[in-house]
Order: sequence, then structure tokens, then C-alpha cells
Amino acid sequence: MENIKLLFENIIERYESRKMFFNDHRTELEASNFIMLKGACITTPIVFLVIYFITPFFLPNWHASLYHYLFIPFCFLFVVYYFLNRHFSEPKGRYTNVLCVVFELMLFIPCILLDTMANATSAQFFPLLLVALPALFFLPYYWHIIILSAMEILFLVLTVGVKHRFFATTDMVLSAFAIVFSLGVMNLMNSLRVKTYQLSDHYREMSQKDVLSSICNKSYFFELSHKYLDISNPNTSCILIFMDVDDFKSINDTRGHEAGDRILASIGDILMSCFRNNDIIGRYGGDEFIVLMKMNGYIKEAFVKNKLINLRDRLRRGLKEAYDMDINISMGAVYANREDIKLTAMLRMADAAMYEAKKHKDTYYRIYPYKDPEGGGKRHA
Repeated sequence: MENIKLLFENIIERYESRKMFFNDHRTELEASNFIMLKGACITTPIVFLVIYFITPFFLPNWHASLYHYLFIPFCFLFVVYYFLNRHFSEPKGRYTNVLCVVFELMLFIPCILLDTMANATSAQFFPLLLVALPALFFLPYYWHIIILSAMEILFLVLTVGVKHRFFATTDMVLSAFAIVFSLGVMNLMNSLRVKTYQLSDHYREMSQKDVLSSICNKSYFFELSHKYLDISNPNTSCILIFMDVDDFKSINDTRGHEAGDRILASIGDILMSCFRNNDIIGRYGGDEFIVLMKMNGYIKEAFVKNKLINLRDRLRRGLKEAYDMDINISMGAVYANREDIKLTAMLRMADAAMYEAKKHKDTYYRIYPYKDPEGGGKRHA
């Protein structure tokens, strides 16, 4: 009884995990289904035509029935869909998964009619489709269950109604085995797809994150920042903070590079705790770090000053407790109030502000208001 309970809990856990995965990767999965659907829409009519013209050579007495001709309008629709979407690499709407279901039904129904109404012996096409079609697209698990159940019921009703009992019984057993096998194949295919996406996510995250900490690397910082500015410009309010560890070379020389790496990782962790989830935090390179704070409304210099003071205190206190060292961080900040921001210009100003603070050593920070480098930008009140 305990084993059954554990098995049931494992099934529920896997179902919830698969559901969460599908929701998190809905866009990518729809794009994958879209590519598969386009390929299937052009391949299916070709296969139908090949079978239609080759079969008479092997079966001289064979002739197409009314139910064979049902494929013609469906194949026509498939070809039209393919040519309307052949130049697109991603779906244009949000109904790709629904179209995948429609595609499956447009194949299932004529095949069921062929295996029941036009064939008095054992089924030939429907069991094959039961295995093949569910593995073609990555759809929610319960969608597959509903489709397979509905098609199986339709097939059984027609089989029992029109076929001899012997052939009807054979078809019922064969289709039942096909559904069980189909569920196994579908589960295997979906598991492989999930693992593929998880590996892809892992490698993408590795390419986006700094090797020493959990913050963004330089390229990913710029990617996220440009995306933000593309949306918020020309009315962007933000703060860019550029910071550098003073005399970091001496830390590496006296404590070793391994200790220096641990300090850089700790700085990344502290920065993560000092800013909000929607702020963009990155390691610019070496011992330099950068933060873009997304703001709303008007920013006062006093607010920026208090942020830098608190940030410096958190960094010094955290590093002192962890490494028993007095480590100073020089910071330069640039703030903008509803401006059309050029990221490279703002970064140059923050970099200059930081080196100004480092050069004079009277304070550990400098704060500049953002200025349009071309001097002609409109300032939004």
C-alpha cells in the first residue's frame, strides 16, 4: 500500500513539474510546434499522393473509395496553411497548439472512416496514427488524453456497428494496445524534450551569468539594459551605478587569486541583496560591477546619495565579517529623469564619476545628472 502511495505521489509530482515546465516555456514550445506543423502540412499531402498513385501497381484491383477522397480537401487546407506561413519562423498568433489539434483530427477522422466504413477486415491506419501523431507535437498531456479517448470511442462505435464480431474484437484489442503504446511513446518523447529544454536553459543561463557569482555577465547586462531602454525611452527614469574595488591587485597579491575570486563572488551576492529583482546587476569585468536601477517618477540626488551610502556600508560590513578585511569600493552614479537615454553615454559618465571619486579619495562616490551627449535631446519634465 505504501508503494502504491509513493507511486501515485511520484506521478502527481511529475505531472505538476511537466505542467510548470509547459507554462514557463509556452512561447518556445509553440514555436517548435509551429515548425513541426508546417513540415507536417507539406509532407502529408505528398505522402497521400504517393500512396494514391503507387497502390494500384501493387494492388491491381484496388480503387479509391469516397472515404479516400475525404483526404483531398484536408490536404488542400494543409498546403494552403504551409504556403501562407512558409516564410515565418515563429507563429503569428497564439493558436498554434489549437491548429495542431485540428491537424490531428483532420487525419484521425478520415482514417477512422477508412478503417471502419470502407474496410470490412482489420484496421490498418488508425492504430498506426494512434502511435505516431501524439509524438509529433508537444501539447499538454491532458490534451492528448482527450483526443485519443474521443477518437478511440468514435472508432469503437463505428467498428462494433459495421464490422463482423471477429474483426471488431480484433480491432478493439489492437487499438487498446496502440493507445497504451502511444502513451508510453508520448511520455518518452516529452521527457526527452523536457530534458533538452532544461539543458538548453542551463547552457543559456551559463552564457548569461558571471562565472564567479549569480549576477549577469557584461554581455547579458547590456542585452537586458538595451531591452529596457527600448521600451522606456524617451521617458526613462533610472540610475546607473558603476563601482570598482580599490587596490584589488594588492588583495590578489597578499591573499591569493582564490581569495580574490571569493571576494568578487561575495560582492555579487551582496549586490543581489541590496537591489530589487527588476534592477539589472552585472559584473563589468575584473573587479568592476555595474547596476541599472529602473525608477519611476522624479529622482532626487539626495535619494541617490543615500542609496550609495547604504550600499557602501553593506559592502564594507559584509566583506569585513566574511574576510576580516577593510575593503573599499569606489562608486560613480548617474541619474536620469524622464530622458531619452543612450546607454553607452550614461556608462561613460558613470565611469568618469567613479574614477573621479577614486582619484580624489575625499569621498568614495560621485554623482552626476545625465546629460545628452549630443546636447540637443529633449528634456522631459
